[in-house]
Amino acid sequence: MDVTRTRIRKPITPKNKINALTKLYWSEKDKFHAWKYEIMVSLGRYPKIVYFSGPYPGSIHDYRIARNCSLTKLNPNEKVCTDPAYKDKKRCMTYKEKNKKNKFYNKKIGDLRLNVERMNQRIKIFSAARRWRGKRHQHKYFFRAICYITNLELECQPLSGDLPERDDFIFEKY
Repeated sequence: MDVTRTRIRKPITPKNKINALTKLYWSEKDKFHAWKYEIMVSLGRYPKIVYFSGPYPGSIHDYRIARNCSLTKLNPNEKVCTDPAYKDKKRCMTYKEKNKKNKFYNKKIGDLRLNVERMNQRIKIFSAARRWRGKRHQHKYFFRAICYITNLELECQPLSGDLPERDDFIFEKY
């Protein structure tokens, strides 16, 4: 599970004054105005997007989004693989302290996290997922379509270390 960001235009404010809306969408980590979407990727040989939610303002922390959305949908015995920013040790698997005992565990978690990061790369191939210039209320529909198209493409082009250029594989197998 991870959060991906989409850059948006600065919210319009009267006379270029900073107001609550511009602060809400400002992503301090990335230094731009953004929406965040939470994506959950299945584990296994052929990963795919199984859950996504959003958009959320760029200033909201990833763990807060997960705590209020995806983690509430898990069964009591289920866990998700996350990055270290997620603090829920009961429901989130993340890296442990470095020592010989945890080396194998950390490698496995790293391999699982790699699939999530590759999935985020696939989504960002679409220009609407990198920078949005349209109407705000329409973006969630575009993002949903991008997730569905990405899942369809995964049937023809499974995740791997190297991604070809967009023109090389879009609808190539159809």
